[in-house]
Amino acid sequence: AVQLLAHLEGAPRGLYSGCFGIIDPDQAELAMSIRGIELRSLGRPEQLALIGAGGGITADSVAEAELAEKDLKARPLLAALQAALRAAQGTMQSE
Repeated sequence: AVQLLAHLEGAPRGLYSGCFGIIDPDQAELAMSIRGIELRSLGRPEQLALIGAGGGITADSVAEAELAEKDLKARPLLAALQAALRAAQGTMQSE
């Protein structure tokens, strides 16, 4: 399944759908990232923002509904990026 996804998606997922958490010798608390923003520096001041949003596909899934759900999950991430960009532009204009 991992090889098929890598072939179909054509690009690495980065942090999206990865596992994160805290591990110590006695226990671990882990979660899977199904929504997130990854910022990559392309050189000052340019940055690239990658948004990951998705969900689980089952035999009963309807493609159009899954796509709409993915878009719904991505909206708050896009809004946060837009707000951060507006704030950064305001800061740069006041300098």
